[in-house]
Amino acid sequence: MDLRQLRYLVAVADNSTFSAAAGRLRVAQPALTRQIHDLERELGVELFVPAARRATLTAAGEAGVQVARFVVDEMDRAVNRVRLAQHGLAGKCHIGMSRAPIYEGLAGRLLDSLRAHYPGILCTVTETEFHALWSGVEQASFDIGIGVPPPPQYTTLNYETQIADVMDGAMLAADHPLAHRESIRLDDLRGEPYVGVEEGLHEACPLIHGELRRRNFEPAEFRRMSGTDAIIALVIARRGWALVPRRLRPTMPGDLVCVPLEDFAVPTRLVRIWRRSDARPVTRTLLSLLRRIEAEERVGPSTGGQPGEPSAVHSGVPLRIELRHLRNFLAVAESGSQGRAAEELGLSQPALSRQMRDLEFDLGAPLLLRETRGVELTVVGEQFRDDAREILAAVDGLKSAAHRAERGVTHRCIVAMVPLPRTREVVGQAIHECETRYSPLMITPVEMGAAQQLTALRASTIDVGIFPIASPPALLREFRRMSLFEDEVCIALVHPGHPLAARGSASIRELETTPFLFVARDENPWFYDDAFDAFAAVNFTPRIEAAFNGLDTIWSLVAQGQGWTLASREQWASRPPGVVALQLTDFSLPFVVQLVHRHDETRPTVLAMVDAVQRSAQADVARAILGPSRPWYTEMAPKP
Repeated sequence: MDLRQLRYLVAVADNSTFSAAAGRLRVAQPALTRQIHDLERELGVELFVPAARRATLTAAGEAGVQVARFVVDEMDRAVNRVRLAQHGLAGKCHIGMSRAPIYEGLAGRLLDSLRAHYPGILCTVTETEFHALWSGVEQASFDIGIGVPPPPQYTTLNYETQIADVMDGAMLAADHPLAHRESIRLDDLRGEPYVGVEEGLHEACPLIHGELRRRNFEPAEFRRMSGTDAIIALVIARRGWALVPRRLRPTMPGDLVCVPLEDFAVPTRLVRIWRRSDARPVTRTLLSLLRRIEAEERVGPSTGGQPGEPSAVHSGVPLRIELRHLRNFLAVAESGSQGRAAEELGLSQPALSRQMRDLEFDLGAPLLLRETRGVELTVVGEQFRDDAREILAAVDGLKSAAHRAERGVTHRCIVAMVPLPRTREVVGQAIHECETRYSPLMITPVEMGAAQQLTALRASTIDVGIFPIASPPALLREFRRMSLFEDEVCIALVHPGHPLAARGSASIRELETTPFLFVARDENPWFYDDAFDAFAAVNFTPRIEAAFNGLDTIWSLVAQGQGWTLASREQWASRPPGVVALQLTDFSLPFVVQLVHRHDETRPTVLAMVDAVQRSAQADVARAILGPSRPWYTEMAPKP
């Protein structure tokens, strides 16, 4: 399957005839028709109704066009994002901000400007301050920082003023005696502790302390904190007061107030910080936008041109870019080496290297940094990798989507189950009900291990899964599930000639020397692990010589005297010939047989079958409750 075929499928669907689509695509109609037939053969479905006068989509074709349209459109967007990123008009940028610019509203103004002028840039903002902010920019955890200026030891950083302000307010607890005043003087705070930041964290600290000394103001106590949270907590607790910039006065939380100081003012500022070595276009774009915001707030809105718009960049997917280029690029990106990727793909390294350079040329941006030890992705390459993964995931799901749609319109449903006697009976009754009441439904039961069922449900090759589980694993959250009936593994099946066969019951440890016949772990890894955890809980180690993938195989081997196996109460009720049951006195593993299907399932055929299985299971449980009261174990021992 290639991108050209998906383009052709969308074009035929949009133009309603093959000839009109061929004219729009500027290809010969026979070539277009041949490509669509090739796609149908690869998918194993018919996409268009045969012999129809116009190009009429089948149900599978409708599903296929939906996926194909997403792939074609997303490919166009992915290529355009690469080109925008190369011009600084798209990409990802991580900004670290201290509390002050967040409270003051700079984060909101920045995000609004990005949405208006650079919708292709994804910006994340993390709240942090002081050393965590400066070191985050220095170590490239943040692309840009906004906070107080870094001290001189951060030699790799540049910074410029973003917000100029003045410290002229006192932050007080809302219940402080001075909190209700419209303004206060410094002398009003004499005798109270002053809370500020540690020396060296804020360039305004020497100015503040100098001004306090000039006014002969000595706080009762000078408490130095390393972060804003600690300062706020102490002020709320009435353990002191703190200075606040003017622009933060309206943003105080409800348990704090900011009262203007009539006789105290010290200049302060917030700056934008970046690495001198960062030459990424998206960083330059964000810095330019921050400068623009700063200038507009300082001198008013500019009358000049707006920031560059994405429409100025040429868009469109070059015709020679195909899905194989994306798969090969992903192989290189994930292996970190063109040599290893070429080996995995079965290509020569020169051919793969040439293909990667052609891809970069067509996209107009470098994707890989080629080093002697391998390759690394550029920032643009990381973005294109994420887009390629999403596109290829959709392509890989196209076949299953088409088959699901085809089953829906033909009223087919595939039900997979672990071969338990009671499950077979419940499903059989449900099939009879559905095919009788809802003709022309066609239900196909298949036997399949639990792990394989979940894989098949994801791929949509089955519609319903039914299997036993003792403790449901987290991955079942992917699906809608319901319990059908409960059971308990508490029986050992042995050959009639086994030394314990005549006893009727036994300890599981008495079977330690007899070979244990059990299903392979990959059939139902969760049930298998629960069983072996239960063995460990009673200090039992089974003798395992082989594993099997079928219950009938295991029972047949037990009847031949090859070993013993576990069984549940319901399994014994439908016991096979030639085996004897022993009630285990020291082992029990309760479990539930569950039905699962996809959360997004809407096809009436599948939902009707789900309801029928539920009704059948409920009726089966009711029959068991109202049935004969004879104990389940009365026929376990062999008759004389």
